Amino acid sequence: MEVVNLQQIDDLIREYCTPEWRFMMEHHQEEIEYPKDELIFEEGQEAKRIKVIKTGKVKVYTTDKTGKEQVIRLATDGQIIGHRSFGGDHRYPVSCKALEETVIYHVPLELFQDVLRANHLFCYHFMMFFAEELRASDRHIKNHINMDVRQRMASALIYNLKIFGYDDQNKKKLSYTLSRKDFASLIGTTYETVVRVLGDFDKSGIINIVGKHIEISNQNKLERIRVGS
Repeated sequence: MEVVNLQQIDDLIREYCTPEWRFMMEHHQEEIEYPKDELIFEEGQEAKRIKVIKTGKVKVYTTDKTGKEQVIRLATDGQIIGHRSFGGDHRYPVSCKALEETVIYHVPLELFQDVLRANHLFCYHFMMFFAEELRASDRHIKNHINMDVRQRMASALIYNLKIFGYDDQNKKKLSYTLSRKDFASLIGTTYETVVRVLGDFDKSGIINIVGKHIEISNQNKLERIRVGS
């Protein structure tokens, strides 16, 4: 559950694509609105377009044979989704759902591939994005094995914060708080365990639970729990 510390994909397009290719993408992209909880794409579905979030928040997840979700990524404004459908049979290996009302640019996959071929610097930085995303995924798997549930919960709260940020009106309140069910899916535990650990953090003054929302009262303490110090 780490944030890939690279520029957002729309920044890369502006910086490293020629004006002609930027115009081509803007001319051919389609803007689609998704209400909260609507499926944006589904695991196994054929991928015909690359998707860039204009505004909103989404979760990317996979589903096991019993229908249980495993959240593997969160994304927001300016970030790309559906890019792991590149190569092979061009099918999505994961699913994606809107956490709130979300607007997404859809760019034809063939056009995006042409952009990569024609804009070498953009292709290079996009490849670096892929590489860092894979490294973050490897670190997440390692942390999942080595961390106890309190560390994983602290890590999930920090990840939630780094992706979605603080509320504009309340600089301690998360702008969007994942549901307890999604937290459980993200860190690989039960709903009941999430409720218990969050309650412990609340009693310790690390967070403040306000209904379904969470305020971060002591981010430094949360970081120390995450690293096990």
